[in-house]
Amino acid sequence: MHDLAKNRVHPASVRLIDNLQFRFAAAFSGTSTSFLKSFMQRIAKFYLTKIRGYDPYKLSLATLLFEGSKEEVKYQEKMVYSLAAKYNGMQAGETNGKRGYQLTFLIAYIRDFVMAYNFIAESMETSVPWSRVNELCQNTRKSILENAKRLGIKIEPFVTFRVTLLYETVHSANV
Repeated sequence: MHDLAKNRVHPASVRLIDNLQFRFAAAFSGTSTSFLKSFMQRIAKFYLTKIRGYDPYKLSLATLLFEGSKEEVKYQEKMVYSLAAKYNGMQAGETNGKRGYQLTFLIAYIRDFVMAYNFIAESMETSVPWSRVNELCQNTRKSILENAKRLGIKIEPFVTFRVTLLYETVHSANV
């Protein structure tokens, strides 16, 4: 995402989610009862894990929305996919992109739902220089977990991160 910002490639929407949020989203995708769809899901998993070598516990995911003239969209797609390939990334298709995009809206509803059952849930947003993104995420997670323990919260908090806006020198992070 930093390379997108540096190269001034700005799709209409870009959201990068961490591995925990990726696995959370995958849990909502469910499994198919159709033999063919179930078989295709297994083939996709085999391709991703065995052929591409992706570790399902280290994967992150970016959802992108392209808008503009055919030429603008074609240019953005070319730039995005060439930068993704540079980092061993790949295109996952429109259906998965839509599913990932919808997850960002679903999170707020899940938060509201679980609060009715005495769960504490909140999201925060901030901006940080690109050089400090990992530090921000690690320190925020550590602080939340330490404070939860100090306060006697018995279940470890579910802490995820999402990068939602691109700027050349900073990024916006949601916790």
